[in-house]
Amino acid sequence: MIKVEHLKKTFSTGKDSEFHAIKDVSFEVEQGEIYGIIGLSGAGKSTLVRCLNRLEEPTSGKIYIDDVEITSLKKKELLDMRKDMGMIFQNFNLFAQKTVSQNIAYPLEISKMKKEDIGKRVDELLEFVGLSDKKNSYPAEISGGQKQRVAIARALATNPQILLSDEGTSALDPENTKAVMDLLQRTVKTFGTTIILITHQMEVAKEICDRIAVMEDGLIIEENTVEELFARPKKDRTKAFIERLQGKPLGDEILQGDYEGLVVRLRFDKTNYNKPLLSHIILDKGVEVNIIAGSVQQLNKAGTGYLIIELQGTSEQNQDVLKTLQDDNVQVEVIA
Repeated sequence: MIKVEHLKKTFSTGKDSEFHAIKDVSFEVEQGEIYGIIGLSGAGKSTLVRCLNRLEEPTSGKIYIDDVEITSLKKKELLDMRKDMGMIFQNFNLFAQKTVSQNIAYPLEISKMKKEDIGKRVDELLEFVGLSDKKNSYPAEISGGQKQRVAIARALATNPQILLSDEGTSALDPENTKAVMDLLQRTVKTFGTTIILITHQMEVAKEICDRIAVMEDGLIIEENTVEELFARPKKDRTKAFIERLQGKPLGDEILQGDYEGLVVRLRFDKTNYNKPLLSHIILDKGVEVNIIAGSVQQLNKAGTGYLIIELQGTSEQNQDVLKTLQDDNVQVEVIA
């Protein structure tokens, strides 16, 4: 569906100075997938997504949409391609002087759809996003969450196969963020739309993405399914990045406490996160357990979590406990 090969984007910042926003990025996205790209501010996320529809022109590299290489498309071909690619932004980008229905109709008018067909399509989209009663309202008269739903309806007006979301929930409160996330998931299920989701909000990425790429300093440093990325990051940089964004205690911070036993970090997945494993350890192994920190969370509807615990048994008992946990598919990391 979407294939990016060795994409680079460089900006000139002076006479002999350049800024490499995207250094060498390659990835693929399947049809009907929600593909998240996460990273801190300045990582290159927004520049990358704007290269995908050529709002920014790549310096080098190739972008394929359904096997068509789009970086070489001429103006007319590019405009035709963009009809198949909607986009939503953090600040909604609605026309203040147009009503909700007029905002949604705008891309259809540009594409020269018949007036009667435009009205029908707008009504369909208003019903889909749950705003039929707001069709004659102006943007100033509706909430931020409703504005973003209007923006999504407008982005879907031309039946695009691809929807790009550049921080589409960042300006919303938790309730409206959840409503927009639900709408994006329903868009995929209803229309088979492929979504590329740029966000720095970990809860959004964990809730709706199928796969996630982590960007840092213009590079994708790791890519995986949601569950694998958050539960078992392969690279130390990814692990540290995720922990920093989630506010999860790092090993050095945990060790500020005074612990005499063996301190370990346990990572649980959907197969074991709701099992009473610690109770079994205490009862069956006779080892006291001190829970230091932890959380349980949902990753794309699958439960997962982590615990940092202190095992207060003998060396043999502690090693027996670790083996038992690993046999139950718990990832074990000794901190101290």
